[in-house]
Amino acid sequence: FRNGSTDKFYVGTDNYHPAWTQRLLSIGGITYHAKGFGEPISVIADMLLDMWIFVDAEVFLGNPLSTLSYNVCSIRWAAGKSCPNMPRPDNTKHCFVYDLMQ
Repeated sequence: FRNGSTDKFYVGTDNYHPAWTQRLLSIGGITYHAKGFGEPISVIADMLLDMWIFVDAEVFLGNPLSTLSYNVCSIRWAAGKSCPNMPRPDNTKHCFVYDLMQ
């Protein structure tokens, strides 16, 4: 998906694999962390910000094992957007947001 571009891209991560995160940041990725990073309210705020950035992104590459990724894709699918690397379940109503947007 990079195709040699030097454009910045947003990286939302729980930093489960710090080396992978650092690799993404080294090729132009950027992240956001609220003031007080690591505090409970900040963790929730960061996750919600990530989610809505992903929903509105031109391209979203999610983790097929992530509940957050599937919730983001459910909203994107309901809005007519794609998630190119995520297998779409037969029943897209696995997320309450899908019903809200119909």
